[in-house]
Amino acid sequence: MDAMAQYVLVSVGTNYQRMLNVQSGMRMMAEQFGEMRASSWYASAAVGFDAAPYWNGMVGFYTSLAPVALKQTLRAIEDRTGRVRRDERGQKSKVVTLDLDIVAHGGHSTDAALFELAHLVVPLADLHPDWVDPRTRCRAGELAWRHVEEVYRLPTVALTYAD
Repeated sequence: MDAMAQYVLVSVGTNYQRMLNVQSGMRMMAEQFGEMRASSWYASAAVGFDAAPYWNGMVGFYTSLAPVALKQTLRAIEDRTGRVRRDERGQKSKVVTLDLDIVAHGGHSTDAALFELAHLVVPLADLHPDWVDPRTRCRAGELAWRHVEEVYRLPTVALTYAD
């Protein structure tokens, strides 16, 4: 591992061809970043707009990429799954092949919603139950219990992503 590598957390979501896109996205991230830790996978309703339910999870890995370069790399992976960000009317697309968002970089949260939204905090609690919300000083494992009825843990399935 590069001495300059930082630990990052990336949320993973899809609401279209879920199994295929989770497997493809995870495989591409493993090829790009190497060893990763992954949460369990959860089904949840779309947040903020009417769309098909999502599968959500979270991965943690080390990278020497700065946040901007990491975001560009993740966006390229999304694009390789056929991600379309705007529909023909210019509206946010309701079909999401893959959504990869940096939620923490170098041990610091980059997304204020990390501890507030079920599809983020519940997978976070799988990976790091002791991760502390700097605003409330509550641990992710404690906060996840507030949201357990908003998500459904998917049965264990073979989500192989490494050759």
